Amino acid sequence: MSQDRPAAAQSAVVSADHVRDGLRRPELIIPPVAFQEPTFRSGVTERLETPLDVIRRELREEARLHPWENAHYTPGVIAQVDVLPALASLVTKIKRIRYEHAEAAARQMVQEELAAFCAQHDCSQAAALSLDEGIITPGN
Repeated sequence: MSQDRPAAAQSAVVSADHVRDGLRRPELIIPPVAFQEPTFRSGVTERLETPLDVIRRELREEARLHPWENAHYTPGVIAQVDVLPALASLVTKIKRIRYEHAEAAARQMVQEELAAFCAQHDCSQAAALSLDEGIITPGN
């Protein structure tokens, strides 16, 4: 039967003893590295500049270079108002209001669907359940 096989298939056959010997060979042993005391130190001494800091710095530099191009520039003004934190706070409040509105709409939709379901099915056992059952509240 082995003579019926092509020559390429016979050369690809490997004996189990050859495989077993290959699996028994010792693993690669890496010699331990001798400990050396570090000869240098590194560290960060400057504060990293955030993108907001870059924008503020560039706006200040531009205002100093071309004060006459700024329509709101008045000579002798001592104080400057940074509106970016107020704007960020406004955006956060708008996001929170939208989230609360969407949450209220979802609760209303659930109440309407539950009322429609209970109109067709017996929900007397569900009325006896605690309202907090199955609800995850913030902070818990």
